[in-house]
Amino acid sequence: MKRHVDDTLRRLAALDFPQNVPPRAQRPPWEHASEIIDQPRFTRRRVLVAASLTVVAVSSSVVVANKFGPSSTPIATPPLLTIQPASGGSPFTVLTGLADRAGKQPPPGGHGQVFYTKLREWAFGTSVTTAMRFIDAGLAEYHQEVWLNPDGKGRILRVEQGREPAAAGGPSRIDAPFTSQPHPAVADMGKATTEELTARLLEEGKGRTTGDWFETAAKIWTDRLDDPATGAALLHVLASLPDVTVEGATTDRAGRAAIAISTPVEKPGGWFPKQRQYLLVDPETGYLLATESVGLSSDEDAIGGPVDTPATIHYKVWLKSAFVTDTQTRP
Repeated sequence: MKRHVDDTLRRLAALDFPQNVPPRAQRPPWEHASEIIDQPRFTRRRVLVAASLTVVAVSSSVVVANKFGPSSTPIATPPLLTIQPASGGSPFTVLTGLADRAGKQPPPGGHGQVFYTKLREWAFGTSVTTAMRFIDAGLAEYHQEVWLNPDGKGRILRVEQGREPAAAGGPSRIDAPFTSQPHPAVADMGKATTEELTARLLEEGKGRTTGDWFETAAKIWTDRLDDPATGAALLHVLASLPDVTVEGATTDRAGRAAIAISTPVEKPGGWFPKQRQYLLVDPETGYLLATESVGLSSDEDAIGGPVDTPATIHYKVWLKSAFVTDTQTRP
C-alpha cells in the first residue's frame, strides 16, 4: 500500500502545475446548516433520566470508566492513524494533481432522482447524571444513511452502534424526515464546473482559517459525496491555503489506501483546545475518503477524566453514494 501511494505522490510531484497560488481563502458571513449531521447529538453530554443508572462503553474499540464522579483512569481512545511519511511533492502540487483526478471521475451511479449517501462516524462524548455527575466517556459510533429528493427534502437514518438495548438510555436511533441545507456555493450539484465552484468557494469563504476549511470541506463532501466537480473544487481550495501538510500514505478505518493531509486547529474553551485535523484522499480518484480529528491537549475538568494525548477524538468515513428511486431504497 505504501509503495502504491508513494508512486502516486511521485507522479503528482513530477507534474508541471502552475505555481501562482490563488489568494488565501477567507471566512463568509453565513453558517452551515444540517444540524443533525454537522453537530451530532452524541458530542454533547447525554443526560440520564435516573441518577443511579450507568452507561456501558459506546464502541467496541473504547473502554471507559464505569463509575460516578470524575475518573482518575485515562479514558481510552482508538489508535492513531499509522502514516508512512510522504516521499516528496509540495502540498500545492499534490493537491492540485489529486483535484485533476477527482474532476475526471464519473458522477454517482444508479437510477432515479433520490440521492443516497452512507457514512460511518465516531465522536468523543461523555455521559452524566441529571445532577451532572460524570459517569463515563469515550467514542460513540454511528451509522448514517440519507436520502434526498431534488428539492432537498428526504429522510435520515442514524443508528448508534455498540450499545446494548438494555443499557442506560439504550442505543439512539433517528429515522425521520430530513431537509438538506447545502453550502450556497455548491447548491447546484452537477450543474457547475470545477472552476465555477472553486471561484464561488473562495469568494464566499473569505476570512476562513485553514482549520475552518478542513471542517467545511468535510461538511460539503457529506452532502455532495462523489460529485466530481465538488471533489475537485474542494482540493483546489485546500491547495491554495497555508499550513497544509502532506503527511504521507495511510489506510482509513475502512481499510482503503489514502494520502493523509493535515492542519493544526485551535478550539479555545473546548474539551480539546489544540487539535490536528486530517483529511484522507483516495490516491487514484482524488476523492475524500475520511476525516479525522486528533486532540493534542485536553481539559480534564471539563471532560470529567484524563485523556492521554495525542488522542483520536473524531473520525468520519464516507462509504457510498448513488441515485435511487425513493427514500426506502438502497443501492
